[in-house]
Amino acid sequence: MVLNESQIYILDCINKFGVLTTQQLIKYIDGKFSDVYIYKIITHFEKLEIIKKEKLGKRKYFYLLQEGFNLSSNPMHIFRTIKLSELNHDLQVNDFLIQQTLELKNQSSIDEFEVLTEREIVYEHLSEADSKSHRQFGSTNKSNLVRNIRRNVPDGVISYTSNGVTTNIAYELELNQKYVSRYRQKMKDYRNEFLQGRYDALIYMCNGKAIERKIQSVLEELDININIQFIQIDEVF
Repeated sequence: MVLNESQIYILDCINKFGVLTTQQLIKYIDGKFSDVYIYKIITHFEKLEIIKKEKLGKRKYFYLLQEGFNLSSNPMHIFRTIKLSELNHDLQVNDFLIQQTLELKNQSSIDEFEVLTEREIVYEHLSEADSKSHRQFGSTNKSNLVRNIRRNVPDGVISYTSNGVTTNIAYELELNQKYVSRYRQKMKDYRNEFLQGRYDALIYMCNGKAIERKIQSVLEELDININIQFIQIDEVF
């Protein structure tokens, strides 16, 4: 199967996020192609079994199937099975990262920027793991490795350069409270990432003040001092 340049571009956009709605794809592409063309391509991909489209309530979403990974420019790792419990979280993260992308495009003070999704961050870690071990992981081991990496990476990272200075910001969207032990490990991991210079700031978007207070208490308990900012999700979405 051979795809043209515009079809591969759209396929790569889907691969970047993992799961997308058509509206999110249109917004991210930002006028590069007409809405009619995008709808046509999505229907075409579905017929060719490149993507699978599903529906949750009134919201339709789609993700790559095996053939889609084979045809994309950067296959990355095979997308995990959609978990409905995580779908709302993933789509909200998409909304945020896409909006940030559009805003960064319009800021003349920024020389260049990059928006990384969780999938891309996980793929970077997988590539590092493959390189360090000097071997390719099997499908089962890789699936377990992806699951473990996902627990310890941000939901997204935005890097931008202004006046020769690059800033890396990690983003977390927290819709539900986790156990204190989970936050302890997460904050320890972030402390190490900050010490290694991977991130300059961490922004936590929380669904309620209770989540913010729990994370704050963990930071105080462990005496972790990092550049962290809390935002309530009703201020973002």
